[in-house]
Amino acid sequence: MGIEKINEEIVAAVWIMALVLTVICQVVIYIIRSLALMRMASRRGLPKPWLAWIPVGSEYMLGCIYDDIRSQRGVGGFALRTPLATVSAMSWIVNIASWAGWMRIINEIISMVSSSSGTFSLEDFIYYFSSMTSVSLQILLWLAQLVSLVLQALQLIVLYTVSQEYLPSNAVIYVALSIFMPFLIPFFLFFMRNKEPYRPHRPTDSQNPYQ
Repeated sequence: MGIEKINEEIVAAVWIMALVLTVICQVVIYIIRSLALMRMASRRGLPKPWLAWIPVGSEYMLGCIYDDIRSQRGVGGFALRTPLATVSAMSWIVNIASWAGWMRIINEIISMVSSSSGTFSLEDFIYYFSSMTSVSLQILLWLAQLVSLVLQALQLIVLYTVSQEYLPSNAVIYVALSIFMPFLIPFFLFFMRNKEPYRPHRPTDSQNPYQ
């Protein structure tokens, strides 16, 4: 038997299922992350914790939490609220443009499958898919990956600082796991949302056992 033919129903079903699953997972992760950031921001007394529910605003709030931790510790350095919000906005713009390009390709492939009367093979699918991936879309995809890497790097820096604040014994583990599985970051933040800041006990002079 030859290569199995691809018909319109199979192609449409695969894309629809993939889209639905992706949307569901993204919505669940977004809710968990927003709840975690809003709770942390509220407990630290930061203004406008509801920004955690708004795209770009959530990254700004994540940066605010990082900056507040650094400020409370008396540590100087570069504030991350603005860089995080800026990179997040760039990520949204590039990804929306990329999705628009993908949707155009999907619509064109579905139209070809519909007009092929069942003679659209796997080789045809691969050929047309490759030919439709324009240079501009490829540039957008590379740019999206670059922006995503920068955003992930900033998020890892924040995750390490937040973990040092609430669960210092787990900070390295959280960061290590998040490097390979970035979708875990919202879950780690959610787990720490109600934790009290870790303050190691430092005995006063009267309590110093070595005096």
